[in-house]
Amino acid sequence: MPAADAAAIGQLVRLRSAREARLARRLNELEERLERIEREKTSAERLLHDISRREDEASPIRKMSPGKLVTGRALLLASQKLELIGRERSLAQARVEELDAERGGLSRMLKECRTELALARRKAARMDALASLDS
Repeated sequence: MPAADAAAIGQLVRLRSAREARLARRLNELEERLERIEREKTSAERLLHDISRREDEASPIRKMSPGKLVTGRALLLASQKLELIGRERSLAQARVEELDAERGGLSRMLKECRTELALARRKAARMDALASLDS
């Protein structure tokens, strides 16, 4: 094999290796981001559950248990508290939905990156096979 061909093949191998390394790093970064999003989503869902529990506890209907005298002021305060908790729940729900959307996009990116890396590795194997035939 001429020296120029060997040098060109060596350059291609280095480029291929660098591309595979970049794709592997990108894949790793995406997987780490997905794990972080999963943890955040779990935390946001727990918060949402806690808010729902507090909303149930603050319900004016709960204040009206049998045999208990409830004033209009107590009902008004419970209603105001419920309104604040409702806003908090809306924000928490929006965060969960945002994390779901981000996770979906990230999952697609991960799939594309895995596919691209597998393709790069198959091309590399073919190139290696061709190079070995020339030797």
